Amino acid sequence: MKILKVCVGSEVEEHFTLPKDHYLVAESFNRGKPRWYLKKKIINQMSQVNSLAELGVEVFFGFLSSRRSLKDLFCFGLYLKAMVRQKEVELVHVHWGSTTAFVAVLFSPVPVIVSFCGSDLMGTVDARGRKTCLGAVSSLASQIAALGARRIITKSMVLKKTLWPMSRQKCVVIPNGVDLAAFYPIDRDKARARLGWPGKDRIIIFFSSGGAAVKDQVLAEKVFSIVQDRMPDVQLKLVDDVPHEDLVYYYNAADLMLLTSYHEGSNNSLKEAMCCNLPVVSVDCGDARERLEGVSNSWVEKSRNPYALAQRIFEIFNSRHRSDGRTKVENISEEKVACRIKAVYEEVIMSKER
Repeated sequence: MKILKVCVGSEVEEHFTLPKDHYLVAESFNRGKPRWYLKKKIINQMSQVNSLAELGVEVFFGFLSSRRSLKDLFCFGLYLKAMVRQKEVELVHVHWGSTTAFVAVLFSPVPVIVSFCGSDLMGTVDARGRKTCLGAVSSLASQIAALGARRIITKSMVLKKTLWPMSRQKCVVIPNGVDLAAFYPIDRDKARARLGWPGKDRIIIFFSSGGAAVKDQVLAEKVFSIVQDRMPDVQLKLVDDVPHEDLVYYYNAADLMLLTSYHEGSNNSLKEAMCCNLPVVSVDCGDARERLEGVSNSWVEKSRNPYALAQRIFEIFNSRHRSDGRTKVENISEEKVACRIKAVYEEVIMSKER
């Protein structure tokens, strides 16, 4: 089985600002040659490629960086078409919607599977959670691409329901897998010593994604302010630009993770936190409710009211216990998710041969 996997990711120049082990080399579909990428930005896509390879799937893959220029998109389409014929691949799997999926569906001579991840289908939002003009264009391109795709994968049921009705019947929900070997419980004091964090303060972590509006950092800070008024020893740590292999220490050193996004596909940080038994308080976004169902000392709050979210944090802090999230993640391990994706590949290839 030969698959061409198209991902999105921003190239970096070779004058590195971080140690070289923070970067990876992968094929650029814009340049037609290997380029450097920031490891933490593409690690999830790379992990899925490796998991599929372990199942015997031959995967050719690369990253598309420039996705707004009509010239670059046209060149990508021609390059994709040539790659399919040269490598004799049986189908194309696009790991992002918007213009990337639209062009792939338009140019590919073999069936296309599209994985929608979140903002590609739901649209980017501004600081108030309103869809931007660019987000509306992205959503429309995604919906049109979905019509031409042979099969669709969404990361959550919320994303599936966002699809136009005629596309939902060919959609399957498969979240990103989580690496159980990379994320596991560690003694909190040892993790804090590794990071140089204070031993006694209670710490909330929040993944800010560089201040991306969709994460709603403003709400997170309001919640923290309410919590700190009653519990002065609480700290809020904004997590961003951290090497992927170091994240396990953040999850284990913290007392709670806060998630306040306007929307998500299937939040990877939430699943990684579960692997480390870190309590989570989340708004109802993505598949948070499904993932945290039955997990102790974690909560999904229906409203975006900062006082309601703060109350959940008080309840968890007063219990002074970790969660049992690790007992709930076995079914979304990288290995099991790869098996489900391979089954989709096999189904498409068999239907093509009939």
